[in-house]
Formats: sequence, C-alpha cells, structure tokens
Amino acid sequence: MKKAFTPCRIGACELKYRFVMTAGNLGWCTDGHVSDETVAFYRERAKGGAGLIVAGAAGVDPVRMNRQGMMQVCQDRFIPGLKRLADDVHRHGSKIFLQLMHAGAYAKPEEHGMLQPVSASEYECGFTRARTKELTVEEIRQIEEYFKDGALRAKEAGFDGVEVIASAGYLISEFLSKAVNKRTDEYGGSLENRTRFLEEILQQIKNSAGADYPVMVRLSGADFIPGGNTAKDTVETAKRIERWVDALDVTGGWHESQVPQITYHVPHGAYLFLAKLIKDVVSVPVVGCNRLDMDTAVNAIEAGTIDMAGMLRGFIADPAVVEKYKTGRKAEIRPCLGCNQECLERIFRGGRLGCVVNPLVGREDEKLHTGAENQQILVAGAGPAGLAFASESAKTNRVTVWERENTYGGMARLIGQMPNREDTQSYLEYLFYMCNKRGVRFVFQKNADPRELLELLESGKFDKVVVASGSLYEREIKREYPVAPDARVLSIQDFFQEKACSDKHMVIIGAGYQAAQLGLTYASRRYREEERRFIGKYAPAYTECVDNIMRREKPEITLITKGKKPGEGFGMTTRWIMLKEIKESGIDVKTETEVLRVEKNRVVCKEKGEEIFIPADMVVITGGEKPNPVFHKEIPEALKGRILWIGDAGKTGRISEAVKSAFQTAINQKEDRDV
Repeated sequence: MKKAFTPCRIGACELKYRFVMTAGNLGWCTDGHVSDETVAFYRERAKGGAGLIVAGAAGVDPVRMNRQGMMQVCQDRFIPGLKRLADDVHRHGSKIFLQLMHAGAYAKPEEHGMLQPVSASEYECGFTRARTKELTVEEIRQIEEYFKDGALRAKEAGFDGVEVIASAGYLISEFLSKAVNKRTDEYGGSLENRTRFLEEILQQIKNSAGADYPVMVRLSGADFIPGGNTAKDTVETAKRIERWVDALDVTGGWHESQVPQITYHVPHGAYLFLAKLIKDVVSVPVVGCNRLDMDTAVNAIEAGTIDMAGMLRGFIADPAVVEKYKTGRKAEIRPCLGCNQECLERIFRGGRLGCVVNPLVGREDEKLHTGAENQQILVAGAGPAGLAFASESAKTNRVTVWERENTYGGMARLIGQMPNREDTQSYLEYLFYMCNKRGVRFVFQKNADPRELLELLESGKFDKVVVASGSLYEREIKREYPVAPDARVLSIQDFFQEKACSDKHMVIIGAGYQAAQLGLTYASRRYREEERRFIGKYAPAYTECVDNIMRREKPEITLITKGKKPGEGFGMTTRWIMLKEIKESGIDVKTETEVLRVEKNRVVCKEKGEEIFIPADMVVITGGEKPNPVFHKEIPEALKGRILWIGDAGKTGRISEAVKSAFQTAINQKEDRDV
C-alpha cells in the first residue's frame, strides 16, 4: 500500500489517510452559524476519503465579525452548530480541525460592520485598498485571548484540533511579515519580535486547551510581496514555533502576491519546495499545499517531500477524489480547472462558494429530481454541455450523441490547447470517459439536420432531442469594415484548425479573454518551446544559442480593441496575470482604437483621431459568438416539450454556464431555451 494511504498522527490525533482538506470560507453561514449546507458539504468530503478536514475559516473576534456568510467561533452561541458539524464528519470516518482566523487588514469594512480594519501597523492594504489601524499592545493581548477562547470552544464542540492561520496576508501573517510590520515595540523589528504575537497565541491555546490538544499552524512558505518574508524567514519562524505545534501546513504566498498562487498558471505541486524546506528542519509533520492533483500528492508523500498533502479545490471539484484514486478509479476523478471563477473569486466578492465543474457544490443534501427515466435521448453536440448532459442523463436513460466533428470537446478543446490550460483537456477527457462508462453511444462526423431530427422525434425513435450545438463565430466581418479579398483573415476556430504559427505579423481584433489567450498561445508557439526543452535536456550548454534564435524570430503581435482596457472576461485573480504575461511576451495592445479596414498585409485603424497602419500577415477576429441552434423553423406544437436547448446553443457563455445548464436540464428534463 502506498504511504499516502497509511495512518499519520498530528499529536494525539490519528488520521486514516494522509490527505488534508484545507480550509476555505464557503460563504454559506447565516450570521456566523453553521448551516445545513455546510454540514452536508463536509459530510460528502468525509465520505470521500479525506483523512483530515480543516473547517472554516472561523472568525475569533466578536467585535470585528464578518456576518457575510463566514463561519464564527467568537461566542458560545456558535458551539451547537459547530458540534453538529464535527459529529457528522466523525460519523463518516474523518477527523476534523477548526481553522481559527482573524482577517486583520483583509477585513473589508463593508463585511465587518464598516469598522476600520486593524493590523500590526498602519498602512494601506494592497488587497482591499483600505487604511488599517495599528493595534495597541492591549488590543493585541485581547485578540490573543480571542484565539484562545476560540480553541476552547472548538474543543468543547468536539473538534479533534485547531489550525491557526498565519498565512495568506491575514492578521498573524501581517505581524510576521517585515513588509507591513513596522512596529518598534516588542512585536516588531526582529524576526523574534515579529513572531511573538503568534507564539503567545499558541502558548495560550496549549496552556488552556491542554498540551495534548492538537494545534496546527498554516504558514506562508514565502510572502511573495515586495519586502516580505522569504522562504528563509519562514523556515526560521517554523523553527521558533515548533515546540508549540503538532503540525505545520505550508502554503504559498499572500492573496495580493504578484506571483500566481492557485490559478491554472501554477504547475501542479509547484510550491512543494516550500514545505520541503521546512520539513528538513522540524520534527513535526508537514502538510504541503497549492495546486495539487492526486498523482503529484501521492508521489510527493512517497518521496518524503511532505508528510501529508493539502487540497481544497480538488475536494470541491470531486468530494470522492481520494477514495476514487485509492480504488483504482483515477479516470473517474473530476478535475479542478484552476480557474477560480466560482470559488475564490465568488468569495472575494462576498458571494457563496460554487464550482465550474461540480454543479452539486452547495446542493449536497438537496433532493434532486431524477429527471426522465428509460427514455431514448439524442444529444446534438459533444462539447462540454453535451458531454455533461449525456453523462448525467445516462444514469437513467439511453443516450446517443451526434457530433459534427471527428472528436469531442467542441470549442473547449481549443482552450485546452492554450498555454497552462491542460486541465481543461483533462476535464473533457473525464466527461468523455464517464459518458462511455455509462453507455453513451457516440456518432462522430454526423451533422444534426433539423428535418432529420424532427422525423426521428415524430417516428418515436427518440423521446427527446437535446440541442448542444454550441456557438457559431460571425465570420462575415465585412459588415463592420471592408476586408480586401486577398487579406488573410481567420476566426479563432480557423486559427486552431489550421494550427497557424508561421506568420511574422499577427493582428488580433479584440483584447478580451479570447484575444489575450490567443495572443499568448501564438507567442508560445513562435518561441519554439519544444526545441528549447529538447536542447536544454540533451545539450544544455547550447540553450543560450537557441534563446538567441528565438529572440530573432519573436513575432509581432498586436491586439486592437475599442475599449479602454484589455482583459474583459478575466476574473480578478487571473486578469493581472494575463496582463503581466502579455507585457512579458512583447504583445502590443492598442486600446481605444477603431479598425477602419483590413487590407492585404496590413490593418488600417484610427487611433487618437489619426489613421495608422499595422502590418498584418494574418488577422484573427475574436468575439462575435452567437448561438448555433439546430432548429431554424417553427417547431410543431406536439414536439415542443421534447426539444431542449443547453449551453451555447441557448445562450453563449463560458464553460461554467454550459455545464450548469446541462446539469439542470438533465435533472429536470424540461424545455427551457434560456437555461
């Protein structure tokens, strides 16, 4: 048996497996109380094989209390709900800790009764843009009491231990970090002084809850902010607090770090080196985190890089991720896309947790409709919506999928070809696998002709037709501006189908999500990364020569938009990364620029009232999607309830909207063109 599936101890607490579901605000609590949704959510992850669940974060400060969906442990009235949660997780075989948290500078005034956020020092927080108030020594001592009281309440509620969050930019990490802690008293200056706040919290918890009550601390392996703590600083901090803790949970940097932390740009396991640096100098178990998939996690535990693997989004995407892997069903694991759209970004906006690939998040205890049963259903289209619908509906029906291309995935396959988007391709492979496992029949290179579909319905061969034909791109661009007959103009679909990458001058009209991804894709192709990796592996001394060639062959890529800023369609956690990558790739972005006409080898534009000429061996048009409904004529009254539209065939959007509409239609099986 692999070491990852053997027991591990955190102090007096023994875990059945070495997989930790790390903490994250779910946004589901009402006035701080544990909700039914919260209990059901964690219950499913306990059933799915998590050795340890870290619930929360739970606020410890009764004065600066987040009432917008966040769990609280700051008063005795929260104990009954917390006890219900702990008991339910225990019934299903997992251990559970409660994460104790104080937001500090990250406490948005609008979520905390309009109170000014507090911190180690007075400064303007880069994450919230709010000015902080420096805590007095008396206030520091009071907050230490809050943490101690929170631990006692967690113990009374039946939690197996607590985790103190000293990472991500929250209050304790603000004291630890030399970037924002500018105090001159005993809580500032030297690393010893900056660690004092955390040490005193841990001492109080151990002295009050008992030396044998397990305590884990979550640390930022490095701050990754200007002037912040380095990995070396964190190693020293870990050594200082080791005597007060039973385990250390090592993550990446702060929420405001200008280094990607948990988005799809981060390779799986990229930050495990931070955990290893600490594991090498402490005797307590170390949890490694950030963008782990099961293969990476298991291999890291086997290699001794970490003692336990911490995952949150992997458990959100698939509650049974551990149990599936353990029982040899790796292909059935629903992968996280690393997109942050429905999880981190929703919470940052004060919303409720969701998941792009798992529509059941927040609905774990809901009695869902079974939808149709024992019907013959035809799905027109094998993109994300068609695959998601077919997979779900095939649980109780016989499903056939027609796809006009020679493979599955639709436009999402194009996303999977873009830099850092391999997880999107993995998700499509998962959907296709689940369809086949449930008996879905696929017919490729088969167009869904409206007349034929109606005939099939009228004859009774199929009980329902689900239109998942995706979107079409508007290729007739001459309506907006003239295009010369000899100009090379492509849609995004054309670009990927042709695998175009030989043109020196490329102009992309549009600067939103599609345009930015396309530009970066083209730039990465032109840089000849495959050749660079090959030379680096077999003849590393010549890598510089290859780099010189790549620099000479660097393409000239221009993005043109009428808007004031590029990046429309990106979320707050990914837009800044995209802008940084565009700048580093040398892509020129022209904003507030109007395209006048496209000529052979150039695009004529108006910029600041003047006509300019941009060289263009190839022009790619982005945007312009429109639904691609198969049916263009009126549907007979008798058949109206038997034709359903899902995904972009009903309303264009992103993968998240397509999957949601597919799932909702599958469980309800009703006509709804705007689902």
